[in-house]
Amino acid sequence: MMRFFALLTLLLLFLPAARACTTFRVRSDEHLLFGQNYDWDVDAGLVVVNKRGLAKISFNQAPSMTWTSKYGSVTFNQYGIEFPIGGMNEKGLVIATMWLNATKYEPQDERPGLNVLQWIQYHLDTSETVEDIATSDVRIAPYAPGIGLHYLVADATGDVAAIEVLRGKQIVHRGESLPVPVLTNNTYAESLEHLRQHNGFGGELPMPERRDSLSRFVRAAAGIEADRPGPAADKLSILEAAGDPVRTQWSIVYDLKHGRIVWRTKANPEIRRVSMSEFDFECGSPRKIIDIHLGAGYVSPTFMDLAPHVNLELVTTAFRNTPRANLDKTPEPVLKAVAGYPDTVHCPEDVNTAEWETSYGRIRDRKVIQALRLEGDSGKTPRQVDHWVYFPSQEKAQAYASWLKEQGFTVYPLADAESAEVAVQFHSITSATTDVILPLITRLEEHARSLSGRYDGWETPVIADQPPATAE
Repeated sequence: MMRFFALLTLLLLFLPAARACTTFRVRSDEHLLFGQNYDWDVDAGLVVVNKRGLAKISFNQAPSMTWTSKYGSVTFNQYGIEFPIGGMNEKGLVIATMWLNATKYEPQDERPGLNVLQWIQYHLDTSETVEDIATSDVRIAPYAPGIGLHYLVADATGDVAAIEVLRGKQIVHRGESLPVPVLTNNTYAESLEHLRQHNGFGGELPMPERRDSLSRFVRAAAGIEADRPGPAADKLSILEAAGDPVRTQWSIVYDLKHGRIVWRTKANPEIRRVSMSEFDFECGSPRKIIDIHLGAGYVSPTFMDLAPHVNLELVTTAFRNTPRANLDKTPEPVLKAVAGYPDTVHCPEDVNTAEWETSYGRIRDRKVIQALRLEGDSGKTPRQVDHWVYFPSQEKAQAYASWLKEQGFTVYPLADAESAEVAVQFHSITSATTDVILPLITRLEEHARSLSGRYDGWETPVIADQPPATAE
């Protein structure tokens, strides 16, 4: 083990602090190493131990989805627990994200969606290989307007892929379409086209000296010889190539085959080391965390039980210090909802599923009402309120639609869905005050549940009829 950690430490010492994120996978005889630099506006973060066997529901997405985590993971989180920047699971699957301005997300449809950060946690929870991710039909949804990301993913078999959402379509570069396992901040196609203009890759241009995204891709690609035998140290020129220690906040290296991680931060350049085998991933044991900047050497024993205030402090710090995409202006109720999301995650035996989904739904519904108040909408003015409910069969969806019509709701035509669930969308004209909308939703949920359906949420236009409320 000491020989391994010495290798990872050497790799980490050369990890570049480039002007934007650089992520790569490099192969040696004994190891598959995956490195990530995280360049961003904020340095706050937690290293989080996530449990297997936890029942979860998607955050603020329609249609919603539920799942149970199959694998434990260790993740690096900045915008809240359960919304990681990257991490590795027990099976050696690693996912890392980087900024991409060219991102244009898929339109909302009948498929379930997850925001760009919860998508990472979902696949660490449920996927074992790159193949599992590449064939998943879970839609990547925006975290907030103006935020575009793409991913590099790799597994313990040596498979690797770059995943992007461009022009409203998910693109997977893998195998022959991913000749070099590197990703920076241009699309992979743009980066590869630029690479082929350079000496050694089919072109005549010399090795670039600049540190922009395309130049870093070329310099990194020149240092990768993924299939040539030899120790990993022979390939560390990929890490030196983009050096410019200005804005990198975190540097992380994973060993996919052996489940080991090392990291350092700009605030604390000491090397920290953990092994996945040192953690208890069983559902029901306390969630463990450590401040990303603390410690030196082997830090597994210093992980602490998560205290109630810690996630809210992290979320508030991260959002309030991120001016990009106006995240610093996120309303306080939304921050509290993000920070409170881990409280909705439970071991299945600890909670009745229907009660759990209803409890989470009430959190969601009150958040919508709070958002209306912040926009100056008292909720008292009657308006159209749309609802969505999903059923396992056309027959049950039709039975629910018939009941709705008897109750005076306007029901949209049912789609001839080929997916696993059939959606029923409907609306009524009503106010959106707490004393009216919450009992209505409860009635809709109860009848949907009697037909094996699940209520998925509601929406309404803002009708400003009073001064905007102040966030508490």
